[in-house]
Amino acid sequence: MSQKNFVIKWVNEFRSGLLKTFPDDFINDIETIEFSMPGIELILGTELFGQYELTDIEGKSILTMENYPKAKYIIYANRSKPSSIKIPANELMIKDVVKNYEKHLDLLLTGLEKEYKKEFPEMKDFNHVSNQIFNSLNLRRH
Repeated sequence: MSQKNFVIKWVNEFRSGLLKTFPDDFINDIETIEFSMPGIELILGTELFGQYELTDIEGKSILTMENYPKAKYIIYANRSKPSSIKIPANELMIKDVVKNYEKHLDLLLTGLEKEYKKEFPEMKDFNHVSNQIFNSLNLRRH
């Protein structure tokens, strides 16, 4: 198998059910509120006076979040550029939901790396391959 085929195989595996949907699969039994989204790609910007900027791809400030976990939550939930998302009503729950999602992504990466090492024991460019897979799925891990 070539590295290109490995990428294609794992993109398809992730799409077919390995990858959980954020935030829906992580907010079961949690009280949520509806949060309006701009419907465009967002990038985690810089911290400014304790606030975290979310910018568009040109660097224009779009949203400002009061803490880092909430900023990451918005970025992760914006994967498909929805017009609104569900966000935990309790601010403390946001951090737990983000932590659980990041643990999910880390487990996927660990499994992916094991498979890569089995398939390509002499190759050393797993980071490049995993980046290709994540980029194909529009995934980010902050």
